[in-house]
Amino acid sequence: MLRFGHGHLNLKNNHQEQEYNDSKTRRFLYEPNKGLTLINEAQYKELQQ
Repeated sequence: MLRFGHGHLNLKNNHQEQEYNDSKTRRFLYEPNKGLTLINEAQYKELQQ
């Protein structure tokens, strides 16, 4: 899992570029077969356990 605070974030994932530029915290789940998937806060907390 990855977590990034607010600000400007550019990600290249599965040959696609994703750009985030706002005040929201972004959480991602990394799976080898799928790459990065954007997840919400509830999913993030559940996966932390």
